[in-house]
Amino acid sequence: MPTQALDILVVDDDRPLMEVVEIALSGYGHHVRTATDGHAALESVERAWPDLLLLDLMLPECDGFEVASRVRARQPAGRRLPIILLTGLDARAYQGLALSYGVDDYLVKPFRLDELLSKVETWGRPSNATAG
Repeated sequence: MPTQALDILVVDDDRPLMEVVEIALSGYGHHVRTATDGHAALESVERAWPDLLLLDLMLPECDGFEVASRVRARQPAGRRLPIILLTGLDARAYQGLALSYGVDDYLVKPFRLDELLSKVETWGRPSNATAG
């Protein structure tokens, strides 16, 4: 079980994958919100700033890089939102680009749930949510 329950926003247009992630994270005591496109993700962040953002790269409306960039631009002073990019694309080719858009980490699909949970625990620590 996590040391602290997190408010996690999961953004992915692959509904079955999103449901598996939601069930897994909820089972560990986290509060999970979901969105299926970039605009819905940005609206959800505006309504309530999450503790962690799990963000698919290939999204309808606006892609994960654009969402990450807009989130970073709106980020409250002193409150960094950790962003983990979920991608089916070759992560090595996109790693530098992802970092330039403000992404903190990434998981390549398909990923194992234990990998996801490990990253959530790492990035969900309070020290990672401070200004960065």
